[in-house]
Amino acid sequence: MKKLFGLLVIALALFTLVGCTSIASADAELFENVDITVEGDDVAEVSIYGTYSRKSNAWTGQMAGTQGFELTVKNTSDSIIKILWEECSISYLDNVDTVFISGQKYTDHNNPASPTVVPKGSVVSKSVYSADQPYYVSGRYGGWSMASIPSFDNTVIICIESNGKKTYYIATINAGYIEPEPVDVQ
Repeated sequence: MKKLFGLLVIALALFTLVGCTSIASADAELFENVDITVEGDDVAEVSIYGTYSRKSNAWTGQMAGTQGFELTVKNTSDSIIKILWEECSISYLDNVDTVFISGQKYTDHNNPASPTVVPKGSVVSKSVYSADQPYYVSGRYGGWSMASIPSFDNTVIICIESNGKKTYYIATINAGYIEPEPVDVQ
């Protein structure tokens, strides 16, 4: 009986303390601005968008920031093009990293992937990450995992070769979350 009374007193105290505070809604709004510039002959339609994590999670070790990018390349030229992954990069804060793409072995995350050949009129879609994002956790429940990029502002450079000429698609991505105004709870 004393335990139940003690728990009720603690619950009442917590309710009183929380009842008069301001709390923010969980519905933060994501914004993302992507600006793509082309250096060289424009031989493809390139689109890219990021996936983001709003909050850090101490349990999983995940940090707030960019989880990765979804890249789509459509060959608009009259010939075959190649995406030269060894000349692609992701930069954020003061870091510049090579890219790690979907389909690549985690153990090869520090080595560039082989070029992707895209026939005339075809489309290729890949998930693109910084080569620094994959990491291995040892132990019984370990394995490969992906860290977040600790930034919402990134630059992704995609190098495409067509007829022996290289074109660089430079995507400047600024993203983040706008928190709604706090709501007073009485």
